[in-house]
Amino acid sequence: MQDFRPLTAGEKAAIRGLVAGDYVHDYWRCTAVGCLRFQRWYKKADGASLPEEFRIPALE
Repeated sequence: MQDFRPLTAGEKAAIRGLVAGDYVHDYWRCTAVGCLRFQRWYKKADGASLPEEFRIPALE
């Protein structure tokens, strides 16, 4: 299991073209290094990957 957090405004704008409808306020995103996954907090199967520019970088 990974930790998830609410989407930022930029992430919400990015997924509007990836999901059906305009309501994206119930999606959350994975906080793990390298992760691009977003999903609804109550439905794991309802999600996808953010564009590459949203990849969480590794800590140095």
